[in-house]
Amino acid sequence: MTTNLCTWAGRLCRWAAAGLLLGLGAFAQAGVLNRVGEGHFRNSGQSIADYPNTFVGREIVTGPWAYQEVRSYFVFDLTGVTSPVTSAFLQLELNAYFGSVPSQSFTVRDVDGAAGLGAGYAPGSSAGLAYFDDLGSGTVYGTGTALPSQAAWRCLGGVTCSGSINDPGELLTVALNAAALADINDHLGERIAFGLSLDDTSADGAVVGVSSLKGIRFRASFGESRVPIANLVFETAPVSAPGSLALVAVASAGLLLLSRRCRGQRRRA
Repeated sequence: MTTNLCTWAGRLCRWAAAGLLLGLGAFAQAGVLNRVGEGHFRNSGQSIADYPNTFVGREIVTGPWAYQEVRSYFVFDLTGVTSPVTSAFLQLELNAYFGSVPSQSFTVRDVDGAAGLGAGYAPGSSAGLAYFDDLGSGTVYGTGTALPSQAAWRCLGGVTCSGSINDPGELLTVALNAAALADINDHLGERIAFGLSLDDTSADGAVVGVSSLKGIRFRASFGESRVPIANLVFETAPVSAPGSLALVAVASAGLLLLSRRCRGQRRRA
């Protein structure tokens, strides 16, 4: 009976040691966060409260507003993220493409004051103008490019559009750089905002209703039967489970002592 116990103790000791080594090599964790806020600001400083239209580009309206540049933002809640983020990218579904150019590029930047973005601001508001400026001048986090073929709805010139805003568009992926990762880690446990602006807002627009538009849109906010995807996808640093490793370590120590006692008994025998 003692011999069998000692034999099994030796085997279990080796298995426990192997388990401890595997536990020390913990794996990185991946996560996906859907946006919790979105909207846009015009170059007049105007932003409609809780209006989730995310167009970036140029709009020339027939009427009193005349020329308008529009910049947008997305807000993500990092409350549940506790480990350092080591890599991340934005995943944005392209809802619409406006203009006769073959491609359009946009830039993602940092934004100060995520809490105040959705409040709503009247034209000429100093806070609204500051937000508009920040959406296009903050620290660069990454860049992306959109093609007409990737959009659910395409208005490529004249007054003719094709597709539907309710069709799924392709997902554009924007890899976030080291500056973005540093800011994400500074905002763990709270909300963070990303600003988007079109790189070239010159001519070559498409006529849509009373507007001439050039740019891209990620969400229309009107006439939609589905909400396009806007995610922050990330990976965190490897984290081991201290409680589990402690149990394995204690069990390993006990089995090791039993194994040594068994070897001592065999030598005396």
